[in-house]
Amino acid sequence: QHILDTSAPGTGKSHEAGIATPSNLGVRQLFYFSPQHRNPTVATIERNYIDLPVRHNGMKLDKTRQTPSGKDWEVWAKEGEKPDTIGNCFRTPLFNTLRQKNVPDIDSTDNPICSTCHLQDVCEGKSGEGFGFRYSRRQALTFDRIRAHPDSAPNLEYDWPNAGIFWDEAIPTIAPTQTITARLVDIDRAIAQVATQLPHEYLQLRLALTAIRQRLSGELAQPYYGWGDRELRQALGELPIDIEAIAATVAAATQPDLNFLEMPDSIAVSKITGLTKAEASLLRSASQTIRQADYQEARQQLQERLLLNWLAPFLEIWSGHQQGALRIDNGKLTITIRNPRHGAIARAAKWNCYQDATATPDYLGLWLGISPQQIITIEQELHKCNNLEVIQVQGLGLAGKNRSDLCQQRIDALRQEIQRLHPDIGFIDWKNKA
Repeated sequence: QHILDTSAPGTGKSHEAGIATPSNLGVRQLFYFSPQHRNPTVATIERNYIDLPVRHNGMKLDKTRQTPSGKDWEVWAKEGEKPDTIGNCFRTPLFNTLRQKNVPDIDSTDNPICSTCHLQDVCEGKSGEGFGFRYSRRQALTFDRIRAHPDSAPNLEYDWPNAGIFWDEAIPTIAPTQTITARLVDIDRAIAQVATQLPHEYLQLRLALTAIRQRLSGELAQPYYGWGDRELRQALGELPIDIEAIAATVAAATQPDLNFLEMPDSIAVSKITGLTKAEASLLRSASQTIRQADYQEARQQLQERLLLNWLAPFLEIWSGHQQGALRIDNGKLTITIRNPRHGAIARAAKWNCYQDATATPDYLGLWLGISPQQIITIEQELHKCNNLEVIQVQGLGLAGKNRSDLCQQRIDALRQEIQRLHPDIGFIDWKNKA
């Protein structure tokens, strides 16, 4: 069920995955999981696998990079940028805000954002400007070969026992943990909520919350590396005797109230008889204005009213009910918890082929939550290059992904001169520089 392919880069792992067919590998569907699923770098993957759409409000096109078929790369638009493509969900910013606030289950079929959208029904049946995410996703899942990011893969109720999965660069792709970052304002808002709504629980948690606040506010001088998990747990003091009951009560009380996302007001123009074309057009325009105003208000309320969901996960970890780690550094409380989703999908699939030249079974087993003995490792034999000479040119800087202009100028000059001396030479570089 778990196959680790550690063959060296350039030996054709991704190319072979691209020409594979489900029928030859004993499954109904093949998935190719990669962070670059939208912009594949291998021709067979781009040609034979359909991309599973993600929810977006329009993408930017990076014309400096192309896929093997010559398509410009699609990248996320930054705040304030005008997208180059049509979005499939105009409410994407609301979903992004809920993710930032660590609100769970926002991608479920009955999530409050979709259920209060005036385009919900049409989004199920067709695509258009600002809608159609659900329709295009459902259509893509009917294909026999699909490329996607594991975060946007179907849930565990999907037909994974009849699917095989290729994981491109497995260790960077699989996310075994997730982090929640809380700042002083988030701590203060949570303290105020618990103190007013749950005074009994607040008295039990007061010393621990005060210890956190003192370290975030600068009241206590921070050690050079901050406070790690062990030091922070010692500072929190003794666990309350009924910590599990307290954690459950706090989790219930801090559940986000999203009732303000209820169906926006609009004018049912089609149900009004006797209207002229001009009057109907005017009413439709007014209806759209009402919905837009409601949407903007909902977005603002999400930012201002919705609290970061950090206290409940913190209590789960502090009590030992869930594995995780705590840390305070540079004015931030970082809560790291296990992310079981990717490992659960892998364990549910009929088979997985993890393509990673530097991974080990021990490390991959930790990532997936399985025993290393469940993983078989394969590797192609490399031909020996007895005529290879390695020459290192120093003075270029680190030459990483994010280079300085001076570093890039040096590299460009070196490449030009080497290419003049050896016209048939090829260069290996980071993908965004190649």
